[in-house]
Amino acid sequence: MCTALSDQWTPLVVTLRRSNKKSQFITDAAASSCLCFIPVAAVMSKKKQKVTPELKSDDSKKLVYGRPLPPPPQSKPPSRPQTEKPSPARSMTSAQLESPKVKLDDKSYRSSSASVLNPAGSAEKLSASQYRKKIVDEILDTENSYITSLNVMIEKYLNPLRTNLKFAKEPYLDIFGNVEDIYKTNQVLFESLKVKTADWQEDTQIGDSFIEEGSFLKPHYMLYTQNYQNAQNALAQCEKNPAFAQFLKETHESTGENLRSLQIKPIQRITRYTLLLGDLVRRTPPDHKDFESLNTSLDKMLQTARGVNEVVKAGENRQKILNIQNQFLGRMNLLEAHRIFVREGQLMKVCRKSTKSRWFILFNDIIIHASLTSIGKFMSHQIWKLSDIRTEDIANRDPTGTAFQIVTASKSFVVYALSKQEKIEWLHDINQAIDDYVKKRATFGDRPLHEGDRIEAPVWQQDNEVSRCTLCNTEFSFLKRRHHCRACGRLACDPCSSNRCVLKNVGISPVRVCDVCYEQVTQLSSSGVNP
Repeated sequence: MCTALSDQWTPLVVTLRRSNKKSQFITDAAASSCLCFIPVAAVMSKKKQKVTPELKSDDSKKLVYGRPLPPPPQSKPPSRPQTEKPSPARSMTSAQLESPKVKLDDKSYRSSSASVLNPAGSAEKLSASQYRKKIVDEILDTENSYITSLNVMIEKYLNPLRTNLKFAKEPYLDIFGNVEDIYKTNQVLFESLKVKTADWQEDTQIGDSFIEEGSFLKPHYMLYTQNYQNAQNALAQCEKNPAFAQFLKETHESTGENLRSLQIKPIQRITRYTLLLGDLVRRTPPDHKDFESLNTSLDKMLQTARGVNEVVKAGENRQKILNIQNQFLGRMNLLEAHRIFVREGQLMKVCRKSTKSRWFILFNDIIIHASLTSIGKFMSHQIWKLSDIRTEDIANRDPTGTAFQIVTASKSFVVYALSKQEKIEWLHDINQAIDDYVKKRATFGDRPLHEGDRIEAPVWQQDNEVSRCTLCNTEFSFLKRRHHCRACGRLACDPCSSNRCVLKNVGISPVRVCDVCYEQVTQLSSSGVNP
């Protein structure tokens, strides 16, 4: 998708694929490989009386008993099948704008000793003046090539579609966005650069050309980027028309330019400007007449690049959430203006009778607990706000080192990650998301829920974890059934758990509790304490 503009560029193969990692989520539509060229200079830089007292306080928390963890799953479950069908539209991702090693900060562009055109270690030795001339030539050559490509996009693709009536009902105009505005602006920039460099001298200045046109470049490129995903979707829709598909094929053959490749060039061009201008600034002496103008130009271009990158990331996030939303059975509205996808993945959940594979999806405000159905769709079991959950590392009770607890008011349970590293990543991402969410809500006047205020559900013992009642030691059998205490999670026989009380975190109906927990609740009530 990117093309090498010089033999001096170092190729870096970037494989774009689905990822559970926070900073690498991309749409399946973009799951392909592309060859990007990143300059070395940028890479180098950076149970009693039947009463029903109500348990209202955090005393339920005191009734949770620590115990050894149940045995971990014996084998790793199969990973989630690929249920999403790739969209015909290939989405552009921020990975194509900016390599993970290339950061949009001033130091990356001003402090490197290597050059875009002459990497460190190259046998070619040029003076500062020669470097400047070579970089300026590269700016002109690549600008000319870029404008030529934009012209092909307009004259060979857009204009013929405008005059062809059989395509009148197709949303073909959405394919091109405001490319004509970009073309006109870049033409002016190119002509200005040509005039100023026609008679190259040591003191030739080009920084003001970028300053003058920079005020026009940013709004045009921001608008184009905001429309980019719509443009990709429009192209995919139009390609279903056989006549349109044939038109694209013939034009590609005659021009050598593919429309989908042309669509991304304006976005890639901004990053190219920052690289070349950054290199030029490094090769320009501080006392040169053009030094200040070039620095100002670079600052403007970096601002534009950051803006474009943020728009791209927002588009990726929106598309990712839509893809997840479409994978659920029934109606599931996940798309919110403030919502950001963080990570998703498989965790083995310790359930009452066995350990089962579950899928968890973490956003910046909620976490979804789901399972995959036989038809390849998700079924949601629970959605919690991040302010209502916490995690607990239980390494002292887990010989595998892969288990942790997810604790909420309504339900708490143990999950196993597929590896120690994945557990670390999950704990980090969930806790970080919780911290960020609570801080954000605090700015709106929401009082953070302190530890003493929190009412949490206990983690239930697994049915096969014990074979006897944890209170009377009676062996469980067909007649001696086992029951879970809703207050502490322990397994008890029917005589030892025949009492019921209201637990605030469960609801308004009395629920089964063991004799120990029932005794504690009644003592609190009789002492005048509002339990």
